[in-house]
Amino acid sequence: PLAPSAAKSSTAARIAVLADRSLVVSGNADKGTLTITYRTPLRGIRGFRLEALPQSGLAGGGPGLSSNGNFVVTEIELDAAPLDKPKQKTRVAIARGQADFAQDGFAIEQAFDAQARDQRGWAVSPRGGSAHWAVFQTQQPVDFEAGSVLTFTIHQFHNAEAHRLAHFRISVTTDDGELPLGLPEEFAWLDLVPEDKRTAEDLSGLISYLQVNDPQRQKLVAAVTQAERPLEEDAEIVRLQALVNKYQQPTAEDPQVVQLRQDAAASRQQIENRRLTLAQDLTWALINSPAFLFNH
Repeated sequence: PLAPSAAKSSTAARIAVLADRSLVVSGNADKGTLTITYRTPLRGIRGFRLEALPQSGLAGGGPGLSSNGNFVVTEIELDAAPLDKPKQKTRVAIARGQADFAQDGFAIEQAFDAQARDQRGWAVSPRGGSAHWAVFQTQQPVDFEAGSVLTFTIHQFHNAEAHRLAHFRISVTTDDGELPLGLPEEFAWLDLVPEDKRTAEDLSGLISYLQVNDPQRQKLVAAVTQAERPLEEDAEIVRLQALVNKYQQPTAEDPQVVQLRQDAAASRQQIENRRLTLAQDLTWALINSPAFLFNH
């Protein structure tokens, strides 16, 4: 990992350099470029790695500024100059690149296809919120006797809102041969910590990465989600339940039955009060007598 000597954004976004030599970008998230300069005595530089790192405090958790943590690097360029003649820059051609993951349609090769302002590039949706990394091998080594001034220009011109890097780190290598993808600094340092000395905090970054990126875990999560879905109701049970609901409703009483009940109640009352009943019968008889009504 190299320590930046200068860092600027074409959009006036703020760039902070952390103790681990990573850079955090905040503020303006418009389309534009990031230009990072490094001074190194290393000779025979044959490749470099771009680590896109998670970032707490963002809606998507990084490594991009977007709400889902995604970013799009439409092009990455490297210029090199002798350490003692920093103005004599030459473009360093990239021979090949590989990434731990690339979004469908956004292969890592699109990040060094000489199309800086198109809508193609390297992106990582839907796996935001975790670290991702890409390794690029140069066609020729960067080898100045006095050391090198390396200038990385990261173009980010995709139209999607805030799809810019939020947290990243650049490293270089002098390894011979074809460069492997390897592990980023984010995880490689764990090899230096004895297994019985590793804490949950040490492993949290790696665990978060595996939770998002491990294919077998994704299959298991999908299987659990499917198993937890409620079963479809049996058609016969649904039919029977409808019948139960239907027959649980109270049946309306027959009006004739209601009248009979009322008549029976009145008859019981008359039997229990015979004197009153006789008086009522006599009264009705008189009321219904034309002679009584005529005279009285």
